[in-house]
Amino acid sequence: MFLSDIKIRDLLEKGDLFITPKPAEKDIRPNAIRVHLCHTLIKYDDQTVDPGKDIEIKHSTIDLTRQPYTLKPGEFILGSTIESIKTPRNLCGFLDGRSTLARLGLNIHITAAVTDGLYEDARTITLEIQNAGNMHLVLSHKMAIGSLLFAELDQPVGQSTHGRYKGQKGATVANLKDQLT
Repeated sequence: MFLSDIKIRDLLEKGDLFITPKPAEKDIRPNAIRVHLCHTLIKYDDQTVDPGKDIEIKHSTIDLTRQPYTLKPGEFILGSTIESIKTPRNLCGFLDGRSTLARLGLNIHITAAVTDGLYEDARTITLEIQNAGNMHLVLSHKMAIGSLLFAELDQPVGQSTHGRYKGQKGATVANLKDQLT
């Protein structure tokens, strides 16, 4: 069951759901928190990658505080939310794009839409950004880029934190170490 704005506000006030910076009132939606694009983007270099091998992926970074970035049709980059989020062990988050941006062809996640309650520390969410449209789209630091919905689990998760992306802050390159074992 997804949580309403009333329940989200209650969890934020009690400190059971931690989001920093604290969401502005306009960013608390009827069933979600609006999230914003951080200042750093990652663009992979042209290369061949075998996901079964532990290799360093070549990439460059783009600083949106210097100037906005124009995403070309078909182009893929990584970004992240400004917001750092820590959920209790009985909640998971579901990342969703904004309808207006989706109507322009912008995807903010390809398959990794769920955040789990396994993290003991707050972390940002890496965004898998792709322009599926036929127009050039301008991405700016702090733009409202998506929403994070929250769902209550039937009981708290029993697993411990997974270390692959523990404590991530900002856009994070794919970590292929032990990925397919």
